[in-house]
Amino acid sequence: MKYLTRYCCIVLCLTAFTASVHAQVQSVDTSVRQSAIRSTEALYHQVIGGQSRLYNGSEYVPFPFPLNEGIPFFISDSMKVGDVSYDGMHFRQVPMMFDMVKDQLIVQESGSFFKIYLVNEKIAQFSLLGHTFVRIVPDSVNARTMTTGFYDRVYQGKTGVYVKRQKMIQETTNNEGIRRTVNDMIRYYVLMDGRYHPVKKEKSVLALLGDEKKEVRQYLRKNKVRYKKDRATALARTMAYYDQLTK
Repeated sequence: MKYLTRYCCIVLCLTAFTASVHAQVQSVDTSVRQSAIRSTEALYHQVIGGQSRLYNGSEYVPFPFPLNEGIPFFISDSMKVGDVSYDGMHFRQVPMMFDMVKDQLIVQESGSFFKIYLVNEKIAQFSLLGHTFVRIVPDSVNARTMTTGFYDRVYQGKTGVYVKRQKMIQETTNNEGIRRTVNDMIRYYVLMDGRYHPVKKEKSVLALLGDEKKEVRQYLRKNKVRYKKDRATALARTMAYYDQLTK
């Protein structure tokens, strides 16, 4: 009961504070409005602490068997600090890991070693190790070419470039028993006019560019943009230049 009373007081204070902010920002610019919102969120996180609705997922269960090669996580198998937009709020500096086999974002509960995975449907996006993952639910137009999940957004302009990064565990049998290897699966998409186009090589990308195809190809040659070296970066540079041409 004491906790409930304290919680209600906190909510009332936050509500009053937010209302005051909204009343003041009507006469100020967008940057001040955004600063006020961030201050409100920071106050919320400070007073709620471990009871934050960020920590309302289920316990993360590791794999019950050893993995002989590779890791199931994005880049690192240890907690790294990142940001996440979850359940309508934005949380900063959160220790997290991304299990790409189970498609689960894992966070560490405040003040403990307890790990939980967040509810995918409540995650709008998260940033981790320099990458921003957004959750895409394809509409009827795109359902044939992509599935619901987290996509690495590597470029966003008039067009967009998204990378679906997944991992799977492959099992093989030898004289020593079962050997399990974690393999990467990567698919690339270009977003144009509301449609996500799956692409693989430079040729399939240029085929989307219509009258600008020739000029874009010249740009790629001149600047030595190589798809074989780094496809995600090459795609981002291609579509960024295309957007410049079609302003």
